[in-house]
Order: sequence, then C-alpha cells, then structure tokens
Amino acid sequence: MTTYRVSGFVFASTVAFPDLAPIAGARADTTLVLTRRAIAPARPRWYHRWRLPRGTEWLRFARVGPQYLLRFPRLADFLVSGDAADVQCRPCAGTPIDTLRHLFLNQVLPLVMGQRGRLVVHASAVVTPRGAVAFLGGSGRGKSTLAASLWAAGCPLVTDDCLRIEDRRGRLVAIPSHPAIRLWPSTLRRLAIESATARRTAHYADKVRIPADACQRAFARRPVPIAGVYVLSSARAARGRALVRIDPLSARDALVELIAHLYRLDVGSRETLRRDFNRLAEIARRLPVRRLHVPRGLARLREVRDAIQRDLES
Repeated sequence: MTTYRVSGFVFASTVAFPDLAPIAGARADTTLVLTRRAIAPARPRWYHRWRLPRGTEWLRFARVGPQYLLRFPRLADFLVSGDAADVQCRPCAGTPIDTLRHLFLNQVLPLVMGQRGRLVVHASAVVTPRGAVAFLGGSGRGKSTLAASLWAAGCPLVTDDCLRIEDRRGRLVAIPSHPAIRLWPSTLRRLAIESATARRTAHYADKVRIPADACQRAFARRPVPIAGVYVLSSARAARGRALVRIDPLSARDALVELIAHLYRLDVGSRETLRRDFNRLAEIARRLPVRRLHVPRGLARLREVRDAIQRDLES
C-alpha cells in the first residue's frame, strides 16, 4: 500500500497512482482498496443522482447500512465507510485501471474529503498577482478552459476541478491539488499548450490529462490567499455579439452558488448541512463573489482574461 497527498489530504491505496509522488511518515486520512468481490446489495435504495449536462446519469448514491455506495454505471462501484476512513472499489468488467484512478481522484476523493470535514467546492483556480481566483460552475461550463487560458498566460495553476478552502490565521486560502489539468484536444491546440505528455483521462472520454510539471508550466505548491470567486454563466447576445460581463453577487446569492457547488456525500445530514452552511456563509461574507458571463467558444478567451484582470484591479 502506497501513501499520497492531494489538496493537503492524505490517502493510502492498493492502487498505484503513477502521476502522484508517494510520501512517507504521514498518517492516512482514508484508505482505498481494490476488490473483486461484490460490495453492493442487489437492489440498493438510491437517494441521490448526478447527471451530465445532457441528462445522462453519471453517478448514483445509496446507503448500505452505515456505509455509502457510489455507483458509476457500467464503470465501477465505490463503497465508502460512514466516516469515509475506508473506501473499497469494485470495477466492472473491462474498466481500465486508468479509468479507476480518474474516478477516484476526481470524483470520489472530493466527496470523501467533504465527509471527513474538509470544505471542498467544484471549482478551478489559478494564482494571479492579486491572489488566487476560483471559477465555479457545473460540468461543461468552461472552468478548466478558463483556468487553462490563464495558466497558459503565466498564472500558476492551483486546481483543475476540486478546490479545498481553509481559514488559516484569519485568511481564506486555496489549497493546491495535484499538478495536472484536463482539457479537450481542441482547447490544447487553441492555447498552444504542449501536449507531448497528454493522455486520455479515461477510456470513455476524449478529454486528455496534462501534467503541469511535464509541460514546464507553473503549479502552486503552497496555500494561496483567495482574492475572489467567479461563478460562470453563459453571456447573453447583444446586437449579435455576446457580452463579457461581470456582476457582483449579494452575500445571499453568493451563498446559494457556493452551496450548489459543494461536494457533499450525505446530502440528507442536517448536522453536516448546518456545518457547511455556516462555513460557506462566512466565505460569502468575506470574499468578493461575482457572476462572470462568458461567451461560448475559445476565440474570445483573451477578452475574458482582460475583463477578470480589470475586475481584480478595481
């Protein structure tokens, strides 16, 4: 079993993660074990589902006694203990090991961190001269594309898809994740990002994973104070041209957005909801949260970057 650290969170695993650096001497917050035996009842009672933008079911949640069952249909089952200290993974026949690594690292681990008391939101983030900026948005909204555009322009990457936030000595900071980003091949070409080390993240998707270190682009290594949060929204057309617009959100509206993008394993737990509500309300009160109206496509990314820079400077 090998131990790794992601977003300041330590996990031990019987599955090797070649792109992560093993660590020694750290106590694991959770343990991942690969198994071939059945870990789920024949007919689980599902209490929650995630769907892709076009409505396809992506992930189901069920309770199995004190444990949580996460099922990626036709890919794998993950059984998480009630305290999220132990995770078992049973792959479906034919699921490649790279796909299992992707599912755990980018889907299951953020939920495990949330269950273990960490505050984790579905966001990308980069470091600007003013501090870290985070981009919130559902799948397909363009978080990774916008972060990659700023990354290609020289802003160190903090995280691609999973942002852990902490309060350290009275400052809200972004905790760096693993040094990689996932992008569509067309985005790679548009941003002129070196792709010699790129490979598919999973067998079912065309997105590729680019290690930040391999293409010699900067990755944040230490926690970074957060300067602001942008919630991505599609821009409206005006006289045939979509506008790049940034609107401030009230603390109430900011809280609604933060809750909507929070990683939570037990969505029915009142105790957990109360804890997370209080923490997110504090973030909404202390950080500037804006709605960023982004035009579709890649042609105007420079314009979007410039609008963000002007907003930060103001």
